Amino acid sequence: KALQINPNSYEVRNSFGYVLVHAGQIAEGIKQYRAGLRLKPDCAELEYNLGDALLYAKRPGEAIGHYEKALQLKPAFLEVHGNLGYALFHVGRLDEAIRHYQLAIQAHEESAELHYNLGNVLLHGGRFKEAIPEFEAALRIRPDFRDAQYNLDLARKKLQERQPNGAP
Repeated sequence: KALQINPNSYEVRNSFGYVLVHAGQIAEGIKQYRAGLRLKPDCAELEYNLGDALLYAKRPGEAIGHYEKALQLKPAFLEVHGNLGYALFHVGRLDEAIRHYQLAIQAHEESAELHYNLGNVLLHGGRFKEAIPEFEAALRIRPDFRDAQYNLDLARKKLQERQPNGAP
């Protein structure tokens, strides 16, 4: 109804896109975000939301550009870093993913999920010693985080296997 009343409102397009994406109508939500960006091309929130929708659509390569644009438009938009890290990880750009997760953690130190995700990127990159404290941090924040415990154990095992004669 709001879209019928005010089709030239980027705010309405943004809100409608959000509702559609979270109702599972991702392609339609993406169309609304793109329409909003045609109305207001310098809107960081639209870029961020479009990036999220593209991630939901399993298109991380496309999402990256929109997250980067959101940060260009609004450098203090710290929420972007975690999702950008996720997208970068899924296209194999591990060093960049690590950097963005670290920036996200600076803004949200008490996020078990961010520590866990950073640990996963480090683990995937074979940086077991660096991954361990991230999984430990996730478990300090959320002691019942089973995936973090599993990956902590895996990182420790992999680190031990890498050491000559099992030396620490």
